Amino acid sequence: MNRFTTIQSIIVMFICSSLTISAQTWTMPASYNNPQNGCVFLDANNAVVVGGSTQARVRNTTDGGITWSSLLLNSYYRLNAVCFTSTSNGYAVGDVGTILHTTDGGATWAPQSNPVEATFEYLFGVSFYDASRGIAVGSTNTIIWTSNGSTWNTPTTNPGGYLNGVSFYSATNAIAVGTGGTILKTTDGGVDWTTITPVNSNSLVAVNFFNGNTGIAVGATGTILRSTDGGDSWVEISAPATSAYRAISFYNTTNGVIVGDGPRIAKTTDGGLTWTNLPITDFTSSTFLLGVSFIDQDNGIALGSDGTNGYIYQTTNGNLPVELISFTATAHGKNVELKWNTATEVKNYGFEVERKAIDNGQWTIENWGKVGFVEGNGTTNAPKEYSFSDKNITAGKYSYRLKQIDRDGKFEYSSAVEVKVVGEANTYEVSQNYPNPFNPNTVISYQLPVTSAVTLTVFDAIGREVATLVSEVKEAGTYSATFDGSKLSSGIYFYTLRAGNFTATKKLTLMK
Repeated sequence: MNRFTTIQSIIVMFICSSLTISAQTWTMPASYNNPQNGCVFLDANNAVVVGGSTQARVRNTTDGGITWSSLLLNSYYRLNAVCFTSTSNGYAVGDVGTILHTTDGGATWAPQSNPVEATFEYLFGVSFYDASRGIAVGSTNTIIWTSNGSTWNTPTTNPGGYLNGVSFYSATNAIAVGTGGTILKTTDGGVDWTTITPVNSNSLVAVNFFNGNTGIAVGATGTILRSTDGGDSWVEISAPATSAYRAISFYNTTNGVIVGDGPRIAKTTDGGLTWTNLPITDFTSSTFLLGVSFIDQDNGIALGSDGTNGYIYQTTNGNLPVELISFTATAHGKNVELKWNTATEVKNYGFEVERKAIDNGQWTIENWGKVGFVEGNGTTNAPKEYSFSDKNITAGKYSYRLKQIDRDGKFEYSSAVEVKVVGEANTYEVSQNYPNPFNPNTVISYQLPVTSAVTLTVFDAIGREVATLVSEVKEAGTYSATFDGSKLSSGIYFYTLRAGNFTATKKLTLMK
């Protein structure tokens, strides 16, 4: 067997990238030739979506979002927002002062007269505290309120503004938000409003108070604001993107989702203090996400649009415990080094490392065995790196996988990676780089029979050093190093390995 073949059989590394444990996935069960603007989950099975181009349309599901029925209300204008106070009682608002009321979960709707109809203003947001007390807001200085669920009134005091969203979070208090960073507050059920000092001039599109006096407002250029005093003061929260956010949904006091342009979807697990972008590969048809509603940690719907058409998306695994973005296994002599990276973690207790032999006769191919445990980082939005060394392995071919365990005991398995262990090297060797010629990266592999001080250096054709790839003490084993020639010119280069009393030089060719 020649030297190159020998070295290649000893050094084996398998890399699995963009691998996700329990990733949030979305399907698109319905699409329409008109926008869908607002949505709400009523219970685990029933949800309502409203929208339309010029005429009002309502979509209903009774199976958690798998299938949808459509209701055209051609006597009424386009609907922009929807709010339910129970599984049966709800309100939808829209263009030209449209207000529709349902008492049967959205199967039928009846109009309600209101002062906005006479002014032809549009209503963009609606929120009810209970079956009687509600507020709707909209274009130029538009605010109306009701205390009995049917009779709508204009405020006594109205500072004005173009308003996009409202949250009625207590028996008397509500917050409305709008263009130019406008924030208004009422403490008497909508009769009188005062202006709250804006944080900035970025337009606000939606607001949601989800835990007493704690609320979130979102809007243009990635704006996320948070209040803990009922909206009297706000602080800006670092956003994971700079595109506009358009809708908010919290399913408990700490966990929520925001969606917006791009499309974008981001999640919080700490009551809105920090936010993390989630993968958006499932929203390929949409340029914008206009609405979102989660009934619990797993089940949610989102509304997308490409500017003309409307799309309804559904997820049944909205909870994202751990996003694993890479997992590698590398053999060094009789040892295997495992490394993996996570993008985000939620209540991550840790990882059990499992191994099974494929062809060395120790186990049957079906059996997995635990070989170690690595503690997780709990809940974090920051990328984390992990490693584990499985030592003194008998020669053979092995598979490794990770068992990620949540703090509540739930667990998921990663995909497996394979590695071949040949055993300890008995001579110093350095292989020809591969590929060669290369552009711009190439791998140089080498083996050490004993612990050695190692340097691996690259020189140009006249002997000038251009890169040092390795300069450290390494244990006996097999290794590889990657040389990046992206900043160098095409030509002939040389690399030299020095380890103990061993020195070897080989030629490599960079061809751009």
